[in-house]
Amino acid sequence: MTCHFQLAPGARVTTLRAALREIAGNSDSTPQRLERLYLDSFDRRLAAAGWVMEADRSDAGSTNLRLRPCRGESDEPLLCDPPLPRTAGDCSRPRLRARLERLLEGRALLVESIGMLRIEAFPCLDAHGKLVAILRLEQPAAAKRAAVLRVHAITGFEGATRRITRQLRASGLLRPLRVDCAVPLGLSLPTYAAKPVVRLRPGNRAARALAHLLLAYTATLRANEPGILNDWDSEFLHDYRVALRSIRSWLGELKSCIEPVARREVKASLAHLNRMTGALRDLDVLCARLPDYVSDNVGAAAHRLAVRAKAARADARADLVDYLQSASYVAAMARWSDFLSALTKGEHAGRRGRERVDGVLDRALARRRASILAFDADKAREDATVMHELRKECKKLRYLLEGFQSLFEPAARERAVLELKTLQSATGEIQDLHVHLGLLTQLAQTVRDGDDEPAALDALLQQLRARLRTLEQAQLARVTTALARFGSRRVQRIFDRLQEKAA
Repeated sequence: MTCHFQLAPGARVTTLRAALREIAGNSDSTPQRLERLYLDSFDRRLAAAGWVMEADRSDAGSTNLRLRPCRGESDEPLLCDPPLPRTAGDCSRPRLRARLERLLEGRALLVESIGMLRIEAFPCLDAHGKLVAILRLEQPAAAKRAAVLRVHAITGFEGATRRITRQLRASGLLRPLRVDCAVPLGLSLPTYAAKPVVRLRPGNRAARALAHLLLAYTATLRANEPGILNDWDSEFLHDYRVALRSIRSWLGELKSCIEPVARREVKASLAHLNRMTGALRDLDVLCARLPDYVSDNVGAAAHRLAVRAKAARADARADLVDYLQSASYVAAMARWSDFLSALTKGEHAGRRGRERVDGVLDRALARRRASILAFDADKAREDATVMHELRKECKKLRYLLEGFQSLFEPAARERAVLELKTLQSATGEIQDLHVHLGLLTQLAQTVRDGDDEPAALDALLQQLRARLRTLEQAQLARVTTALARFGSRRVQRIFDRLQEKAA
């Protein structure tokens, strides 16, 4: 049991301190200074799920780490040595680690806020000298931050703590804390969105509506650059590429809204950026899945292949970092920014740029939907590139629904996106397996050139080819099922209703 309070309007900390001494039997408190850090993922997954992770660093050098519910306390405090955990796997407590893995889903923990606190603890004893509660006054060093009082009950003495709490309430010095203790210290609320919602109206001109959408996703793209450069976790690159692919897809799907020359000028640099980021993303996914691919073979050859994959990933990352820090990237993004600024002002509008956005969007949706329904899954059994085309068609339709989501009836849009995700997931697995088989073949060759046991490596590669092809055949069956489901009358009625009820 823990209660949190803040000062009532007009109350002073000095008056409260005197009241706390009286309630605690006039016991003095030795102030302690500590540094409090709040940790969360870049996209604030802990905060969104209602959790707070805080770490208190004392002058003595120890660090107390807590994961607690918002407006609550931790039931599993943890002393940890520097550095602070960066991933869920860095936490030694099994229960805490499992909870973080579920909440973070692979994202890194980053320090979101830091503040200095002055702590005074007032132990409350009963008539028999037993500790029944601790009153903990926390004063942020920043003058504009509010003081917080925590009333900690000792197990078995909850009744005594409730009496102390009533006495504190009756003093008129305090009121219940309306927000989490983290907020007075400056912890920011969730603001980042990998797929921001842009409020559009059906009657908006198509070119300007597209410009607002491109601006929002460009902000998401740029927000992920520090995480890529610092290699905090692989999801920064993933979010960057989703934003980039969405932008490129909309430029293609709504190309009639933009003047051709202006569109061609930015299209080439975006395509180059897609290639540069794609190499690292492919290796990120391969390195994550390689342990599963070689789970039946833990010999030296598998170890050498894994080492080579990590080295290739490091090389690809170095190439991408060099590019993102290059003058050519700065110039490309400056040209892109100028293009968006002009498009927002009404410049560069194409032949359909001044039409209503709902009409232009409706034609694009119908075109992509028809392409998916016309797909022949049998052709993909002999050529993986054909299956990749289906995957791209699914993505294009999904990007239209997600980007222009404010124009659709929410329930119908969510159901339509869910159906697309099912189909896209099956096709995506096949593409990943195809790409990974090619990468593993290349990596194995580089290892084999200087290997003392090439036969073992050849045998491993043969096993991997057989395994990945088996997985690919299983995914082909999934695609056939998912495609039949997508083409069913029940699912198509969802898309019919989606376009009929466009806001």
